[in-house]
Amino acid sequence: MDADAPADAPPPSHSAPTPIRRVIRMTLTVVIGAPLAVILVLTGCQRKMIYLPQPYPANILQMLPEGMVPIEADMGGRRQVAFYMPPRSGHSGAPERLWIVFGGNGSVALAWHEFAASCEDDDAAFLLVDYPGYGICEGRPKRSTIREGADALIAALAEHLGVEEQSLAGEVGYLGHSLGAAVALEAVQRHGAQRVVMVSPFTSLVDMARGMFGWPLCHLVFDRFDNRARLDEIAVSNPRPEVTIIHGAQDDIVPVRNGRALAALHPDWIRYIEIPDGDHNGILDTAEAEIHAAMLADHHSEGESP
Repeated sequence: MDADAPADAPPPSHSAPTPIRRVIRMTLTVVIGAPLAVILVLTGCQRKMIYLPQPYPANILQMLPEGMVPIEADMGGRRQVAFYMPPRSGHSGAPERLWIVFGGNGSVALAWHEFAASCEDDDAAFLLVDYPGYGICEGRPKRSTIREGADALIAALAEHLGVEEQSLAGEVGYLGHSLGAAVALEAVQRHGAQRVVMVSPFTSLVDMARGMFGWPLCHLVFDRFDNRARLDEIAVSNPRPEVTIIHGAQDDIVPVRNGRALAALHPDWIRYIEIPDGDHNGILDTAEAEIHAAMLADHHSEGESP
């Protein structure tokens, strides 16, 4: 062999990608990578999308309205604080009626003070409950900690009143708005009640996620609040509480079809009131009279239909 002849170049270990291969790789990246990125965002950040904790000023306990009492409880080393409004009648000990109030995901308990103060029932007391991470409550909000915090605060109220937990009041009612309606129903399962008023409730968080992200991503929801299932379970309890659902026809956050669907589960039991000009948050003002009336009403009377 001629020493001066150029040696053959070694073959490359990998051939250069052809345009078709590049297209396939890019397609696979989009098809697999984009949904994977959405899944990672949903699983990693979904509670930040559901819960919107609001803080109080640092000196909030020095700013409470006259007569309001902070109720403190311990939840596994994390401080929980709710606010008790005794009945205006001055009745001491267990009140004749007690309303336990749970707000929406962007609300705080003290936002309900004026609503409770304007209730015409002088014998009614109110426990305004914040979720973990809200107000001055410690911890992070999720279904399990919300449940634990509510249980701890109800037990702390019983201790404050000097009564057994099952004797909190002659009549116990739960009032919840949006997310709070789901929290209220779950509390009714554990503690019992005579009345429940649900304002702007969703059917389930999975249904809400389906509307935002579609199927099957909706099933990635961690905190599976399900008002359909809870109502079905409570419906067979004995005695079962009287339930009123109030929903705004203009609600663009939890559409009114949710309230209608829940009421239709048990139309002979659930009283349904639809507010024609009510939206999601403004309904607490536009339907204040209807909500108060539902809290005071004899639910054996004929309800309103959608």
